[in-house]
Amino acid sequence: MDELTFPSVPGDFHMNAVFVEPYTLTIENAARYSGLSRSRIYELMSDNVLASFKIGRRRMIKAHDLKKLLDEIATGKLAG
Repeated sequence: MDELTFPSVPGDFHMNAVFVEPYTLTIENAARYSGLSRSRIYELMSDNVLASFKIGRRRMIKAHDLKKLLDEIATGKLAG
């Protein structure tokens, strides 16, 4: 991945932007990240295979939980 950089500021001080991985994902972002459909994400939540929670009106998934689930599917510990 290309690193984003900011222009130099007085004093020859340089800052580099660093990608910070999100802690939570929306359903839409979880689907994009995983390659699964939104419907499949909802099915996994409904079957209590993937935990979710609400912040306001928005349903969220912890990125760590989604990664763990994908790893379990990839290693055959869980059926996709």
